[in-house]
Amino acid sequence: MVLFRQPGEVTALQRVVGLPGDLLSCAGGRLHRNGAPAQEPYLRARAELATEREPVTVPEDTVYVMGDDRAISRDSRAYGPVPDGDVTGRVVTRLRPLG
Repeated sequence: MVLFRQPGEVTALQRVVGLPGDLLSCAGGRLHRNGAPAQEPYLRARAELATEREPVTVPEDTVYVMGDDRAISRDSRAYGPVPDGDVTGRVVTRLRPLG
């Protein structure tokens, strides 16, 4: 999870699903990274149904982010990969929920 400057907004918090050079695609509603299904146990119920997109290779000096609630998330699917320079922080722990 990273904090970054999102187009038209001050900051956003989203999950990095692709690093430079990764090939991201969707098949059957599942995100695939470099040809293998991504393990995403954090997704909300039925969120995977909103992942359909054309394949993309993540460019150098960027990250590809997606929200956990894919049906309503405005993320790299809408505005493209996030330049490294727009990333302002990285989540290293969480306080809540504890489980």
